[in-house]
Amino acid sequence: MARLFQAFQAHYGFDSSPCSPHCGHGKGAVEAKVGMIRRKLFVPGPGVWSLENFNAKLPDPGEYDIAFTATDTKGAQ
Repeated sequence: MARLFQAFQAHYGFDSSPCSPHCGHGKGAVEAKVGMIRRKLFVPGPGVWSLENFNAKLPDPGEYDIAFTATDTKGAQ
């Protein structure tokens, strides 16, 4: 391990354990945690000054009213 990284570990008080490059689930768990931290810390939340202002920006409910119909596809030919 590089001396600079060892100094970084000692300063922030954490331990590392390298994962195998062929072990996908270990890397995926790390990537998921990094993504979660990035979303929580660096993505700005929506800002609203007042509820009236927020409601004024919402689309008209009738504008996106779509009728859905259920069809039975088992008997269709």
